[in-house]
Amino acid sequence: MDGLKYWSAQDDGKWMKWQTIPYKSDIRSETEYAAISSEISSDVWAYVNNYCTEAVLGQIDVDATWDSYLEELDRMGYNSMMDELEQVEPLEDIIAGYAE
Repeated sequence: MDGLKYWSAQDDGKWMKWQTIPYKSDIRSETEYAAISSEISSDVWAYVNNYCTEAVLGQIDVDATWDSYLEELDRMGYNSMMDELEQVEPLEDIIAGYAE
């Protein structure tokens, strides 16, 4: 799972490098991303925030729990949501298309 790429550009020179908007977004409504997101996102982000809080406070061992954390995200539907975004162009490509 590589959800991080949707929240931060990792290559130097990306126009969105320091912004917190997604790397991809289904602005043309070509996928089921919006439907899946509206169904699961509140539960997913509550789980992510709780896990991060416990990790920062030292209440859990990230190395020991990371695989189960990813499995739970998958069970909750996070990977399905991200798979929908794989079907659309990156925002910078869409914007570049309008500049031509």
